[in-house]
Amino acid sequence: MKLFDRVFPRRLIKKTVPVEVSSLVDSVELESQLKQRLLDPYDLNIRQSTIAGAGNGLFVNGHIQKDSLITLYPGTVYDAFEPALFVSLNNHYILRCYDGLLLDAKPYGLSKLVYKSLFRRVDFYERHYYDIQWLSNKNPVGLGHLINHHTENNCRYQELNIRSPIVLPNVYYATDWTIDLRRTVGIVATRDIENEELFTSYHELVS
Repeated sequence: MKLFDRVFPRRLIKKTVPVEVSSLVDSVELESQLKQRLLDPYDLNIRQSTIAGAGNGLFVNGHIQKDSLITLYPGTVYDAFEPALFVSLNNHYILRCYDGLLLDAKPYGLSKLVYKSLFRRVDFYERHYYDIQWLSNKNPVGLGHLINHHTENNCRYQELNIRSPIVLPNVYYATDWTIDLRRTVGIVATRDIENEELFTSYHELVS
């Protein structure tokens, strides 16, 4: 077994749909939707999942149209070469983007301590662009990590490079990210959804 397999167990890493050149128009549209979600978030709530033994799940009250941005995947963003070994151990909340960036949305333990430390590191005058309330599930636009896996999923992950100075539930391990260019991952509806639990598909990354 390779070290990578031990650090990031198979089927526990989530991967995203890459933003290709042909989809840049869509990413602009999703950024516009994100701004709207920040002003008028969907009515999402956390309760016992319909999947036996899965714990809590994320449910939507009301209707969401196909291709709508529902919420974001929160957490610390690591570049591929940055030290994520210890926070990744026994961590099922790690999401890997196609370019190697990692998002760690584990809301407790070492991951929580790292996020809070990095949040305090952010320049005071820019701190209001970074959200910390997702750690206590108080931000409806930062609940993507609570969505369970199902083969009959109704939403997907979508990488987004945000170029507007808006609030995101992500902080960055590196210091070279600015409020003018930040990575996040959106949760996008793959069909119309109404009064039901949200599901994504966790894809195997290492073959």
